[in-house]
Amino acid sequence: HEEALRKFARAIAEWMAHRAREESAETLALVAEPRWLHEIKQACTPAVRHKIVLELPKDLSHSTLPDLAKRLKAVAA
Repeated sequence: HEEALRKFARAIAEWMAHRAREESAETLALVAEPRWLHEIKQACTPAVRHKIVLELPKDLSHSTLPDLAKRLKAVAA
């Protein structure tokens, strides 16, 4: 179970790194359930961790895209 968690966290971290490179993202927001947030951040490269400017330790997996955008704007303000 723990190894599956780490493997999935690494896959998310790799996807974040790829997206950051492809889109030349200067900043990233990381939103995940608290335990996942920790695992994903640990799996990120230092370059990706440096770009994370917002962390939201919440499970918003059932939120709509407009709701996510609204929540992120509220937290970032």
